[in-house]
Amino acid sequence: MKVVFGMAITSAAFFSETEAELLGLWYFSENYVPSTKEEKRQIFSDLIRGRCVQLCLSGTFKQVQDLLLQSDIFRSGSPKAIEHFVKVSDILQKYPEKHIRFEDPANPNGTSYCIDALCDVDETIESIRTKVHSRAEEIQIQIAGSWNWDDDVINSLMQ
Repeated sequence: MKVVFGMAITSAAFFSETEAELLGLWYFSENYVPSTKEEKRQIFSDLIRGRCVQLCLSGTFKQVQDLLLQSDIFRSGSPKAIEHFVKVSDILQKYPEKHIRFEDPANPNGTSYCIDALCDVDETIESIRTKVHSRAEEIQIQIAGSWNWDDDVINSLMQ
């Protein structure tokens, strides 16, 4: 099932080529993603007010890289952005099982990486709703093993 993730990514981790994760705040019920530094500084208050939930989004390292590449930090595709993306990817691989923090959600400075991305997940809408409304400290969603951002881009161009 395809799900839109409007998310302020606060950290990422690499465990292996087949396992990596993004952690952050998912604005599940709004068509909103913090875009300015000031809006990003409000993510903790957004969490307290129930505008978003803490999310652990898991998939392969390639899937996590594809989502990171769609973030506001890298979207420009400038040489500096690509260099920064390569550096982040290298750091993740150099320190497996260690979360690389982009932002402290409890004391935000406006440095989170924000995405507004569509991807396939191994969940039904009912199971996602149950997780969101469970009031769990963090919900976990697995990206579908078959999801590939390159295929999504090609399919959208073909339509």
